[in-house]
This record gives sequence, structure tokens and C-alpha cells, in this order.
Amino acid sequence: MSIKCKLGFHSWDGCKCNQCGKTRDEQHDWKKDCEKCSKCGKTRENEHNWNGCKCTQCSKTRDEQHNWNGCKCTQCSKTRDEQHDWSKDCEKCFKCGKTRDGQHDWSKDSKKCSNCGKSSIKLIHLAVLPIQRGNTIVFQAEDKSDKCYNLHDITQATVIYIAEDALQYFKNDDSLWKRVRNKDVKRSSIPKELGNNPLAAIFTSLSSDVPTDLEQNEFFICLAQHYADAKFTMKFKSEV
Repeated sequence: MSIKCKLGFHSWDGCKCNQCGKTRDEQHDWKKDCEKCSKCGKTRENEHNWNGCKCTQCSKTRDEQHNWNGCKCTQCSKTRDEQHDWSKDCEKCFKCGKTRDGQHDWSKDSKKCSNCGKSSIKLIHLAVLPIQRGNTIVFQAEDKSDKCYNLHDITQATVIYIAEDALQYFKNDDSLWKRVRNKDVKRSSIPKELGNNPLAAIFTSLSSDVPTDLEQNEFFICLAQHYADAKFTMKFKSEV
């Protein structure tokens, strides 16, 4: 212990001396937990201001009085194994992400589930960037794990995320362009309510709906304003 602390001249940081660690019963820090000081660990009772399952003062949660929206609490995000939303994917809950197997109905159409519209074809999602090497343009194509692909070698149905100013290079490659489903592709307009919001460009690329009947060896293009937006959107869509 320092001489100053021995003489009683502590360097108090709220309830705790930051020199010797001595504590005092005043100026506790209850911000993170209304009933436990984050500096010294002192506890107290019945101090939370509960609004359902969440304290309005410190945001601490409790496992009671949840506000359930199906399987997920809208206040604390806790989940439960009931009232899942399988409307968009029979095998993955839209709200909590829970998965199950063997629930799609392929009896009417082997390529499309008659319940949720999910395609049986496994899509590859790739962010594409044209790069000039000498007199040749090559396409750098990466998936969400940064694995690189040669577009000419891909035989699966593929969603291409590419910047608007790079699309012309893609069009100039006849062998790739002839495989594109949506040759009239345009970038979605930015909604007026978003104004100059910096996320507006990403929002518009996220809004592109990929068809559920994309065929093997076929491409579908999603346009973004910049390559960074294209890559972000690709990683997001890959998880949906």
C-alpha cells in the first residue's frame, strides 16, 4: 500500500481506490447492473425497473414476462422451441434460425418446394471484381469464405454480385454473358426515405430477389454501387 493510502489519502474511482483497492460504501457504479456494483461487486436487492423481461435502467434481463413474437422475444431476443416461422424456408426458422430436416415438399415440382418456394438447386453466391492483367480482363470471384473461383469452370447456378461500373466488362465476355438470366439487370433505385443515408447503396443491392428456379450453369446478377457493397451483400445473402 502506498504511503498516501496509509495516511488515508486514497485515489478514489467511485467506490474503489485505484491505488490500493480499498472500497467504500458510496459512489457505486450501478449502470451495468442495478443490483451489483461493477467496480467493487457490492450487491443490493429490488432495484431493477422491470418492463417485462428487461430492466429499463441497466438493460439486464430476466427469464419471465417475455414479449413473444412467435419463437423470439422482441425485448431481449431470447428464443423458445415453439411457434417457429417456416414460411420462407421449411427447414430454417426465419425468426430464430432453428433448422430441421426433411420438411420440403418436392412432390409437385422437383426444383421448387410447394410450401415455401425454396429452390432445390444449391446456389453459389460470389462477389466479382474485374482485374486487368496486361491486355486481358480476368474476373476475381470470391465466396463468403474468400475462396476464389474461376467463373468459366463453374457449372452450378450462381448469383453474381458486381459493381455497376464493372458490369460492362462482364458483358464483353460472351461465354459468361450468355449464361446470365437477367440480361436487363439494373440497380434498384434508392428509396426517398433513405435520402443520403450511407447504407442506402447497400440497401438497394440487398433488395434484389434471386429467382427460385435458377438453372444449373445459369447466372443471376445483383448490381451494387461499389465492389465493397457487392461483397457485403454477397456475404449477407449467403447466410439467408
